[in-house]
Amino acid sequence: MLWLRFTERARRVIFYAYKEAQQLEESEVNTEHLLLGLVRESDSIAVRILERLGVSPQRIRNEIERYAIRGGARSSGEMSLAQRAKRVIDLAYDEARQFNNNYIGTEHLLLGLIREGEGLAARILQKLGADLERAREAAKSLREESAPPPSRARAPKRTEFGLNLNWLAQSRQLEPAYERDSEIHALLQILAKPDRAHALLVGERGVGKTTIVHGLVNLLVYGEPLPPLSGAQVMALTPYTLMVHARTPERATQLLDELTLRSSEWILYLDDMETLFELSQGDSDPMLWLKQILSLKGVRFVGVYNTGNPQDSERLSHLKTLFTVMTVGEMTPETTARVLYRKRPEISRQLGVAVSDEAIERAVAWSVRYLPERRLPEKAVDLLVSAATRASLSTSLLPPTFCQQIAAGNLPERGTRESLFDYLRQLMERLRELQPASSLEQQMLQEQRQYLIQLIERLSAGNAVLALTPAEVAQQLHEWTGIPVEQIMAD
Repeated sequence: MLWLRFTERARRVIFYAYKEAQQLEESEVNTEHLLLGLVRESDSIAVRILERLGVSPQRIRNEIERYAIRGGARSSGEMSLAQRAKRVIDLAYDEARQFNNNYIGTEHLLLGLIREGEGLAARILQKLGADLERAREAAKSLREESAPPPSRARAPKRTEFGLNLNWLAQSRQLEPAYERDSEIHALLQILAKPDRAHALLVGERGVGKTTIVHGLVNLLVYGEPLPPLSGAQVMALTPYTLMVHARTPERATQLLDELTLRSSEWILYLDDMETLFELSQGDSDPMLWLKQILSLKGVRFVGVYNTGNPQDSERLSHLKTLFTVMTVGEMTPETTARVLYRKRPEISRQLGVAVSDEAIERAVAWSVRYLPERRLPEKAVDLLVSAATRASLSTSLLPPTFCQQIAAGNLPERGTRESLFDYLRQLMERLRELQPASSLEQQMLQEQRQYLIQLIERLSAGNAVLALTPAEVAQQLHEWTGIPVEQIMAD
C-alpha cells in the first residue's frame, strides 16, 4: 500500500477500519470496516459528500450492524486487508488520478468503495442512494467551493448549465499551457469565425487537449485575444448536463433560450464528447440537442474527443460534419522536457523540493520506456510531480522551521544542522520504541524509519534534504510498475 499518498485523515480511516474489524471479531479488514472507518472521521470530505447525498453516518452504521456477521476470530496483530478492500484502495488511487490529485484522501476512498460494487459497503451505499456520479459531482463541488474567490470575476463561478472557466483562471487554478502557442492560435482562429465557430480537439488521452483549452481561457483572461473573442467566457458543460436537459422539454427550452441570449458572451466547452454516443437513448439523445445548440446563431463551441474506441471512425465521421477538427498528437520527448523545465519553479514552490535537471531528463526518458500505454506529456509530468510529492511527504516529520529553511534552498548552518541531526535521531528512537498492533501499523512504521535513515544520510553527505534525484523518480516508477529500481537506474 502506498502509505505516502494517503492524507492524515485517510490513514486514520485505515486504522479505524482495523479497530472496527477487531471489534466485530473479524480476521481481516473488509469493505464494511473501511466504510465504518470513514464515517468515524466526522469532519472529513467523505462525510460531507455523504451528507450532501442525504446519507447520515448513523444510518450507515445501523445498516452495517444489521447485515454484518460477527466473525468470532481472536484479536491478533496479523490482521490484513481482504481482497475486496485492496480493490477499494486501487480504485481510490484511480479516482485520485482522475481528479489530478497526487494524494489519496477520504473522498477518494469513498468513491472507491462505491465503485467496487460488490462488497457489503457498496451494496449499503447503493441502497441508501449514494451512486457514483452524484458522489463525484459532490466531491467536485466541494473542491470548487473551497477555492478562494477571484479578484475580478466577470460572472458567477457556476451557472445552472456549467462551470465558468474564466473564474478558475482568475483564481489562478488553471495551469499555464507551456509549448502550446501554435495550437492555441489555431483554436482562436476557428472560434473567431463569423459562423460555424465550432472546434473539436481529437487525440488520445494524455496528449494535452484539455491543457490547450485551459491555455485559451488564460489568454482570454490575461492576454489580448482576437476582437470577436474579447470579453468571452468559457462555460464548461458536461455530457450529464446535456442528457438531463434533453430528457425534460422545459429544461431543454430553457437551455436553448439561455444560450441564444448568451451566444455573444459565452464559448461553450464540452470534454469527453465520446460519452455522448454512449448516453444516446431515443428521444433523450444528447447528440440531438447538441446539434440544436450548434445550430444557434453565434454560438461558439469547443469539444474534446478522446480516441481509443473501435467506433471512433464512425463517430468522428459524424462529428466532422459539425466541427472543424484539430488533431492533437503526442508531444515529443524534447518538447516534454522543455515543459517540465518551465514547470520546475512551480513544482519547487508548491512542494518545497529542489528538482534536478537529471531528474527531469530521466522522468521523460523512463516514462517513454516504461509507460508505453500512456502518452506524453501527461505521463512524464505525472511521474515527476508524483515523485516530487513523494519526496516532499517523506519530510512530514520535520519541524516546520526546518522545512521552511530547506524548502527555500538553504542548508542549515552548522549549529542548526547538528540540532536537526539530534531531532532526527530522537524521532528514530521514538519509532523504535513503538509496538505496532498490526501488520498495517508495522508497514507504516518501517516506511517512516526508512525515510528517517535517508534524511540522515543526505544530511551527512551535505545534500539538501528536499532534493528530487533520479533515484526518487525511479522509486516512484517502481511503485507504479513493479520494475526493480536497479533495472530502471541501469537504463
